[in-house]
Amino acid sequence: MTAAAVHHSATIPLAQLRESPFNPRKQYLDDDMGELQASIAEHGVVQPILVRPIADGTFEIVAGHRRSRAAMAAKLTDIPATVRELTDAEARQLQLIENAQRVDLLPLDEAEAYAALVETGMTIRDLAKMLSRKPSDIAARLTLVHLPQVVKAALASGVLPPDHAELIGRIPDEALQVEALRRFTTEHPLGDTTKRVKGVVPLAVAKRIVEAEFMTVLAHAPFDPEDATLSPLGKCSTCPARSGNNRDLFGDVRGKNVCTNLADFRLKVTNYLTRLRDEGFTVLLSPAEIREAFPYNTAYPSDRYLDLDRPCHDDPKRRTYDALLSDETKKSIVYTFVACRLWRLFPRDLLSPALEASGHTFLKKRMERTPDPAQRELRLQQRIERSVRTAVATDFSQKVARAKVPQSEWIDLLARAMLEDRAWTIDDVLLRHGFDGKREDLQRSRHKIAKGLIDKMSDVEKRSFVLDAMISGWNSSQTSEGKRVVFKQAMALFGIDVRGIDKRVRSAIVEKARVREKSTAQPARAVATR
Repeated sequence: MTAAAVHHSATIPLAQLRESPFNPRKQYLDDDMGELQASIAEHGVVQPILVRPIADGTFEIVAGHRRSRAAMAAKLTDIPATVRELTDAEARQLQLIENAQRVDLLPLDEAEAYAALVETGMTIRDLAKMLSRKPSDIAARLTLVHLPQVVKAALASGVLPPDHAELIGRIPDEALQVEALRRFTTEHPLGDTTKRVKGVVPLAVAKRIVEAEFMTVLAHAPFDPEDATLSPLGKCSTCPARSGNNRDLFGDVRGKNVCTNLADFRLKVTNYLTRLRDEGFTVLLSPAEIREAFPYNTAYPSDRYLDLDRPCHDDPKRRTYDALLSDETKKSIVYTFVACRLWRLFPRDLLSPALEASGHTFLKKRMERTPDPAQRELRLQQRIERSVRTAVATDFSQKVARAKVPQSEWIDLLARAMLEDRAWTIDDVLLRHGFDGKREDLQRSRHKIAKGLIDKMSDVEKRSFVLDAMISGWNSSQTSEGKRVVFKQAMALFGIDVRGIDKRVRSAIVEKARVREKSTAQPARAVATR
């Protein structure tokens, strides 16, 4: 077999395989590998691995490291493979995409795979579309990449859940990230023994801790801490709310340069940004403006903006956008303060003319080098579609707030939107709201049946249907803490005794089980007597 083939299948001796130095997977769980080894020992390797030929006559694994390791452990001598000629960059991207799409990928490996794909130029929305996930989920998982080692260790060991780790990832200071881990961690006695096991506070509590305690490091303040005109408390160095100025009160706060007065800190930020706006700069101040620029609830801006401090992927020298753009073009910079950092954002749609005006032609040349006009047209249409969607959504959000629509039409619209959004999850809901047929009928004609029911509902019945479809499934141990809190509030609002219902249903089921057990036990005793 030669390395000249561009793409073909082959059976390759395991001794000729080499693991890729760029493999994104860093951890292999013993239990999972044991199960895979047993399966391969019995059935062989069902799905071929992907390899590429390398200079010494061997083959580098691109995708399938677990299968090759398990095959070796199962004492196989060769393995089915697909051989492809790939450059280093092509192999790297294929590995990252393959690992990012795996459902069994550990959170840290997943985050590093996402980060590596972002470094290749992909955006959060590109990743979300490719993986069929929400952009906010991708952005939150990316925060794990920059966690300190002690927090990563707690996550890898299972003590720290991924949701808690993502909260810590939003904190911009490493020392405070470690302190947040300490605040999140709890210890509980193990039964009646003297042993203690580690755990964490509920997610809702962890969120309050981060919001209240870990977002005011003065080193990241956008304003000059010595500017005494930004608030009535004056400059930060003499402020009594600075942790270092009152160690008796704030001795448990790590670091002496931490602001403990959130209200005053935010006032200074607002006053500083207001000054920038008064000087003629574009500044995002209101929550609505900031949400539009940072829609993922993390420190990752939307695709509409570029972070000036990040390197330009199209620049052969990999300079930052700040270094590339001239002072004149920087008049279009958008300022805002998010996650304890002053952001300087540049509108993406102005980048090409701004680079050209700054004396850089690499972006224009790259577009000119693109050999396929259809690809250029596709990119143009994609940009147009994104811009149209954004414009429509903006107009929608503004006009909905001012619309004078009859309440009945609002409720009807909500009910129909709920149906389209959650149709596959509402079979049980429909059974509670007028459907008396068979479940098989729902499988065949769910939409038609549901629309017919909605048409016949009164406004009150539609309200009940919408709320039922939204929250009835939130009374579960698998549901997030926030959803369970809202569920409890709804039950209390409508006077529903959840505990009483739980007790009554449990008792009924237990009683039926006892009767059934008794009825089956009596014939057995009669047979034994005879």
